[in-house]
Amino acid sequence: MKADQTNKAPVTAEKPAPLPLHQIEGNGGIFATLSAYIVNPPRNGEPVGRPSVGFAYVNLGHELNLEALTITESPFKRLELGYGWDHLGLGDLPLALRNAGLVNYHQDEVQLHNFNARLQILKEGEFDQKWIPALTAGVHYKYNDGISEVNNETKRSRPAAR
Repeated sequence: MKADQTNKAPVTAEKPAPLPLHQIEGNGGIFATLSAYIVNPPRNGEPVGRPSVGFAYVNLGHELNLEALTITESPFKRLELGYGWDHLGLGDLPLALRNAGLVNYHQDEVQLHNFNARLQILKEGEFDQKWIPALTAGVHYKYNDGISEVNNETKRSRPAAR
C-alpha cells in the first residue's frame, strides 16, 4: 500500500434519498402514500435528475384489471414533474350493470391521465437542524377522457321523475 493512500481521510457518504418510487398517478410515493422526498433529484452537480419510469398491472378478478404507466423527472433539485396514465379494464361490470337495470353503460374501460408537479419546501435536516422534516407541496391535475360518456349514459339510464 502506498503512503499517500494510508493518510487519506475516509469519504463520508451523504444519507441517500429513499428509493425512487412513485404511485400509479405518477408522483413520488408508493401505493396511496405521498412522499416528502423528490424522486431521483439531480446529484453530483448534474443539472437534471434521472427519469424514473414504472409500469404496474393488477388483476382484480372477473376480467377487471388495472394498468399504469408512469414517468417522473426532476429538472431541479427541489422540483418534480410527473405523468401517470391509468387504464382500468371493466370486464363484465358494464354488462352486470345493464342486466341489473341500474345503468346503460357500454364502455369496457376507463382511462385517467394524471399530471403532477411537486416542490420540496424543506429538506430533511435542513439548516443543520436534525429535527426538521422533509416538506413537499404539490398540485395534481386529472383528466378522464371518458367521463362525459359515463355521464351521458347514466343520465339516459335514469328513470323519469314522477
